[in-house]
Amino acid sequence: MAERIGETALFGHSLLGLAMAALRRHDTAALRALVPRVLAEAESMAIPDYLAGAKACLAWLAWQDRQPDDVIKLAEEIATLMTGTPDMGLYFGPVHLWPLAAVHLATGHLAEAVAATRRLKDYMQLPADLEAALTAASRAWDQDQPELARASLTAGLDLARTRGYA
Repeated sequence: MAERIGETALFGHSLLGLAMAALRRHDTAALRALVPRVLAEAESMAIPDYLAGAKACLAWLAWQDRQPDDVIKLAEEIATLMTGTPDMGLYFGPVHLWPLAAVHLATGHLAEAVAATRRLKDYMQLPADLEAALTAASRAWDQDQPELARASLTAGLDLARTRGYA
């Protein structure tokens, strides 16, 4: 409907919503098909929130494609887009933070992985068991217990995948 009546903001928001729904289902084929349209619409609208959402989808796809450098680069671009606007990324912030944490964990950058999961709390309330795993990782890191932090973070990421958060 938005496309038919020429309502660009609604159209961009709807496309991003469809992309997020595909991502939530872990439907990489549907997401790959939608992302170019989402990105083109977001860039034409020049609304940072939409562009950050499109880039979050790209970061998730880069994670699926085992492209860690792209995940990190996109996360940096998203952070730049979101600077100075506290509500930006409210819904899609976790979309890029889970991949960012997983990439840092896989590459041995534990401090960055813990930092990424700490930022998740800015965007969402997590189920108790997932919250407990991430809190345990954070606490272990703060108490200079990197192996325990790694184990807790690994368990948290596994749980996030199982629950459909990542």
